Amino acid sequence: YLILLEEKNCPANGIFPSIERFFTLHDISFENLIGFASDNASVMMGQKGGVRALLKDKVPSLFIHGCVYHSMHICVSKVCSELPSCLEELARSMYSFLSNNHKKLQEYEEFQAFTQTNPQKLLHRSCT
Repeated sequence: YLILLEEKNCPANGIFPSIERFFTLHDISFENLIGFASDNASVMMGQKGGVRALLKDKVPSLFIHGCVYHSMHICVSKVCSELPSCLEELARSMYSFLSNNHKKLQEYEEFQAFTQTNPQKLLHRSCT
């Protein structure tokens, strides 16, 4: 990780010139660039017009790595779409049932202690 460049012009042909300017300003040769990691958005990882493609044109040996979490999210979402919707509804209902009431949360913690279970935080379902 070198720097976070804030860019208002967000297509690849707007982001890439910012990277070039930064490298030039700091006298960094593209030959010194060995890897590029990014989220899996097409503007960043597109093989034809994304930042990845523009960097690969300059540095053909560049190691490219997309976001593992986004890739896993796609896989898990596909798997979950095959499950009955009642399971997701049950998970949401359980969270709502427990999280909105201090007494129920306390009973949940007591139950974990009684069953000698390692204390688990109640996690909210998330998109990623």
